[in-house]
Amino acid sequence: SKEEYFMLKFYFIHFCDFRALAQTIERSATQRQISIDKLCFSLNTNTNETLTIFMNDIFKFCVNPWDASFLSELIFYRSGIDSNTVIQWSHTMMSRPEQQAFRRITNLDLSFNENIDDECMPILFECILHKLPNLETLDLSSTSITDKTCAAIHDFYQTHFALHNGQRKSCLSTVNVMRCNGVTKNGQQLLSAIFMQKFCPYNFVVHCIVDEHVCNVAINV
Repeated sequence: SKEEYFMLKFYFIHFCDFRALAQTIERSATQRQISIDKLCFSLNTNTNETLTIFMNDIFKFCVNPWDASFLSELIFYRSGIDSNTVIQWSHTMMSRPEQQAFRRITNLDLSFNENIDDECMPILFECILHKLPNLETLDLSSTSITDKTCAAIHDFYQTHFALHNGQRKSCLSTVNVMRCNGVTKNGQQLLSAIFMQKFCPYNFVVHCIVDEHVCNVAINV
């Protein structure tokens, strides 16, 4: 119902406050804690952009986003979102003050959304760099991205994964572009070339398939 929709949104926006209150109340009794580490919106239709608006408000108004544990994994597998949704969410996160990064997000699954394409990738990777510093896994499989996104991924690592004072600017180590019809052997070669570079993360993994040839490569040193 509409009432439940707004109550749930309010809860996630103020999740940290509710968790602290619950822990205070229950500490002397059961020692139970609120533990939510994943939001899964798979197999949705995003009718009237309900999901787009719901998550956009969470990204915009979430209190203490750096400690929002419920955002650790964001699963939008076949959820009816498109490039405009990703652009909107990215701009919303980018609009928050510099120190308000979403540090708990480690996994972002955008797979099987055929209306996600190259258009949203520049702002998404900018958002990953500045607002998702601990993101480890990005799943773009079965979307409509092309070799252009593969080039953007290569450039992202080349530009931002060189060590700065012994540290990297991003934790992104796993990218999945399996079964993206717009990705050709040229795109696969661009991704594979990352492994040959000094800037390649030691734990880098890329999943790709072109013309029924699986490229499931990992490097661990």
